[in-house]
Amino acid sequence: MKILLSIPYGLGFRNLVCAGVVDAWLADGVEVKLLVPTLPDADAAFLVKEIPAPVGVVPLLPVAHGAWFTALKVLKQHHYATRTRLDSFAIRRQRRRQQRPLVHAAAAPLEWFGEHVLPERLVDMALARTRQPHEATYGRLMDDFGPDVVAVTKPGYMPEELPVVRAARARRIPVVAVDTTWDNTRCGAPTCSSSTRQPCRDCSKHKGSR
Repeated sequence: MKILLSIPYGLGFRNLVCAGVVDAWLADGVEVKLLVPTLPDADAAFLVKEIPAPVGVVPLLPVAHGAWFTALKVLKQHHYATRTRLDSFAIRRQRRRQQRPLVHAAAAPLEWFGEHVLPERLVDMALARTRQPHEATYGRLMDDFGPDVVAVTKPGYMPEELPVVRAARARRIPVVAVDTTWDNTRCGAPTCSSSTRQPCRDCSKHKGSR
């Protein structure tokens, strides 16, 4: 089996590479290739020491989106927040209004337009047709490597991973999202004796004490 794993930020690297998850895959005979950002020399030196030798490393390329995609993303987020009524989106919107009033003033009319004129299904269709930077580059990588699955660690929050997902879907490669927040990769119970670098193997026993 081959896994192409995208890790755009430090927490995911710590919880998947430093904590031994990738080592466990290798022990099971899995071939792994990592997509990671280009880092400053000091961070890159640390990264090289932590990555197991058999694992290949490919740069996760930076992405800058234009106004069209940014507007679609605002519309999609607003539709999703309205539909799910998640507190996290309400908090982010309140924070945006308080800390970035000019951005909020520009986004509010767009959100109104999406709510009253442009339904979510049309936004989804437009997003599906909007190509991402570096799609072709990642497509060639997948054609050469031939992964059985592509794993991303920050879907929806890291724009660098969007072209990776689109390239995989275009090739009908399964895409999975790994939630690498602390309470999903290891036990957060105060009674747990597992080390901070290793996931707890008895997490199910501690769920009630989180």
